[in-house]
Amino acid sequence: MVRFFLWGKTQFPSVINLLKTDGICLLVLLALPWLFFWQTWLPLGQPQLAFEDGDFHEQMYPNRVFTASQYHYFRLPMWDEQVYAGFSAVGEPQHAIFYPPGWWLALFPPPFPVQALQTEVLLHLGWAGIGMYYLLKKLTGQRSAALFGGLVWNGSGLLNSYPMLQVQILEAQVWLPFIWLCLLYAHQRSHWRYAVWAGVLWGVSILAGHPQTSAYIAIAAVALLLSQALQKPFVSLRNLLLFVIFGVGVGAVQWLATYQLLKSSARPLYSYLELAGGFRWYQLSNFIVPNEPEWNYLYIGLVALTMVAWALVKQWRKVGLWLGLAMFALLLSMGGNAPLFPLLYALLGRLYIFRHQESIVLVTVACLAVLAGLGFSALRSALPAKYALPVLILLLALQLPDTYRARGNILQVRPAGGFFQKTAVQQVLAGIPYDGRVSSENSLQGKGNAGKVFGFRDINGISPLLPANIEKMWQVWDETRVFQLLDVQFLITPRTLSHAGLLLVHHDPQNQLNLYQVFLGSSPAWIVHDAQLAPDGDTAMQSAADPALNVFETAILEQTPQPSPEPLTGAETVRLTRIRPTQIQVDVQLNSPGVVVVSEMNAPGWVVTANGEPVTELRAYGILRAVALPAGTHQLVWNYQPMWVWLGGSISLISVLIALGLWLFRQLPNRLSP
Repeated sequence: MVRFFLWGKTQFPSVINLLKTDGICLLVLLALPWLFFWQTWLPLGQPQLAFEDGDFHEQMYPNRVFTASQYHYFRLPMWDEQVYAGFSAVGEPQHAIFYPPGWWLALFPPPFPVQALQTEVLLHLGWAGIGMYYLLKKLTGQRSAALFGGLVWNGSGLLNSYPMLQVQILEAQVWLPFIWLCLLYAHQRSHWRYAVWAGVLWGVSILAGHPQTSAYIAIAAVALLLSQALQKPFVSLRNLLLFVIFGVGVGAVQWLATYQLLKSSARPLYSYLELAGGFRWYQLSNFIVPNEPEWNYLYIGLVALTMVAWALVKQWRKVGLWLGLAMFALLLSMGGNAPLFPLLYALLGRLYIFRHQESIVLVTVACLAVLAGLGFSALRSALPAKYALPVLILLLALQLPDTYRARGNILQVRPAGGFFQKTAVQQVLAGIPYDGRVSSENSLQGKGNAGKVFGFRDINGISPLLPANIEKMWQVWDETRVFQLLDVQFLITPRTLSHAGLLLVHHDPQNQLNLYQVFLGSSPAWIVHDAQLAPDGDTAMQSAADPALNVFETAILEQTPQPSPEPLTGAETVRLTRIRPTQIQVDVQLNSPGVVVVSEMNAPGWVVTANGEPVTELRAYGILRAVALPAGTHQLVWNYQPMWVWLGGSISLISVLIALGLWLFRQLPNRLSP
């Protein structure tokens, strides 16, 4: 015992030195999210909790399951045939297809456990705190102030309440402090390579999958660069150009694909009122108290606010940028309830496509975390040395439980069997051979994205970039026409239906679901020998809604088919012989010229050949793929080859390689020097 005491006494200075290093601070920041959400991984005899049902399980998890499953089988996730009867997965940024920190999920056999995505979220929360720590260490030179600011940031309501369940938003947000840090180094040391890495990190934020958040990060970064322009205008301009070039370059593979999907989505049709949402004035009380059970964007804790106020008083020469940027973002976050958003909308008009203006409060909260760290630094410097450590411990002790309240009510009891257990109707359906689609009516776990998790081809879906033609289809066609043209063979619904074309296969009283087999004459592909012309897709869709029209005999097209269809004179066949996510093959034998219609979504990026030769693709009924062919035997092959993905991927790869080359060029002389 005496030996142990003496050994401990000799080792005590080493322990103290360890506590003074960055390592212990980083461990604290990484551990904080696991402490706040301990019930999700260490229930201690209580029911285990999980992130609540909602967007996390209906959008984030299914989208990431799709991406991980494709990578698991060594396929590039491009086209998603499990929602909307076919959808551009590469264009929907929520899939985070090109986001490197998300690739680890491909190691799990599909579908990966929900807890894996929860783990990724908690790790990102810790990473957020580390970024703020190093930023404040650069600004203050004090580990204690950096630790305090890091705890304010990754313990804020912005990152810990409901917005964290929007995984792609969180994963885009966490890179902001790192970007600021790189830009500070690029300016103060005149090291332009740091501006390159700031751009690379912004590109990574773009790849995380929330363009709106990445745009706000760009605003915050440019604001910092502009604040430096008076001191070193040339350096600031150089850093700005490098930041933009490498950020746009690294993120090109995602934003180019998203832009193409955006053009065909319903998003550009949103009105001013749909875009002008934001905080109301009374919601600013969230600075003082967590005023809602889930949404606490503004709450950072009263101790942190006190440190912000102290910074404004004691460090007023250093706070101008952070205070001004915080106020700008706060005003814009109020949308139509404050004058800034209407002004921007008047200047940009339809170019302004972002909803939910309160999202920019990310910049406000990040600036407040910086100000809290600056205030803590000023307080520590003003105290006698013997009081510094006790005050630090006291403030941290008060801050942690305060920010724990910001978590909000975003947890629920984990189901006994876990999430995404198959219902009875799904088990029955799994035992029936079929080759068509299902309409699940958003009635299963995962809602419209259930097909991604359970592996069936659904006509439903959930996406903020809902294709405009899908939205119009549901407005114009009745359910019968939708089922016919989209080859729906089974319907899962809570409704009790009586229709000659529906056969009840199974009733699940526990979940109040019915499984119907659909008999409406649908087919994956068919041949027509009559075509009517429509001036545009909307008119074609309206014409197809006519119940008197037999869509399996007459095609509604938007351009004249070449060759023109002629009357049927004998037997002919059409057979779908191959269907893969990015390739479809149809074998056709025609005895006279006709139009082959395939029950697949017409979308940019698909290229069709007939017997190996390119042919012109037509659009039928305003939504489906079609090809006009002469008499004879043909093999039609559709391949999904969106050139903007390959172009964007090349730009991103070149940008990353250049950035790595610049880093190696910098490091190599240091390695070789004696």
